[in-house]
Amino acid sequence: MADDDQRTLSDDEQSFLLTGTDSLDGVSFRSATGIDAGNLGRSIVGTIGFALAAVVGTFVQGVGEAWTRVLDGIAGFLGGTREQVFGAASNLAPGAVYRDVPGLIGTLAESWTSAMRGAWSGAVPDAGAATWLFALGIVLITFYAAARGFDGIREVL
Repeated sequence: MADDDQRTLSDDEQSFLLTGTDSLDGVSFRSATGIDAGNLGRSIVGTIGFALAAVVGTFVQGVGEAWTRVLDGIAGFLGGTREQVFGAASNLAPGAVYRDVPGLIGTLAESWTSAMRGAWSGAVPDAGAATWLFALGIVLITFYAAARGFDGIREVL
């Protein structure tokens, strides 16, 4: 439309929304003799269309960011994440200090491996070579129980 240094609309700009203009005596601008309702209506509809397109674009971007945050949260819950450490530990090292936080999978795997490690390390050195079979049996029973549990979960889901 009009630039900052332009005081009146050009003839092309006037003819888009106006049906005609007349000169007035003693006035430095021209007056409108009518408004082109079709062009005015198309301008209004176009403006509303651009506004709705901006709203839809913002909504799609917000939904995309929300899903990304949900998936990141699920991944952090299952696989673990890193969090920044504040306080005395962060004052000892230059820069940011992070620590690993185990997720659900890491916590379950650690509990299973610690149980197997306990069975192997506790029984084998104290009782001799015969307990190797006992410890191996405990490990196999643990795997069998886990497999049956996963089958039960799969049937429920």
